Amino acid sequence: MVDLNRDGVFNNLDAGTFNHPTALRSACEAVLDHVDLLLCAGAMKARYGDTPGLPRRNILDAVVSVRSSNNTSNTQQASVMRDRIEDILWLVASSPDAVIQR
Repeated sequence: MVDLNRDGVFNNLDAGTFNHPTALRSACEAVLDHVDLLLCAGAMKARYGDTPGLPRRNILDAVVSVRSSNNTSNTQQASVMRDRIEDILWLVASSPDAVIQR
């Protein structure tokens, strides 16, 4: 979950996700699954699961690997998380699974 304090906004107050690899991966996976559901009708998760080397896992690994140069600033970390979300949107939207759904 990205919005840890459940205020409906992702911002620097949701710092619990930042710099915790397990929480970060979980948050990115939740976003990826939601975008997959919206753009691909869940086809990516159903077809590829979490198998290494396949598109869904490659997208997840890529966005989780994005690091901030300033790990101490919650505002900077929130900005990097927004970048990860944008990357997920772009990568899923440009995938063959999303193109087929159009």
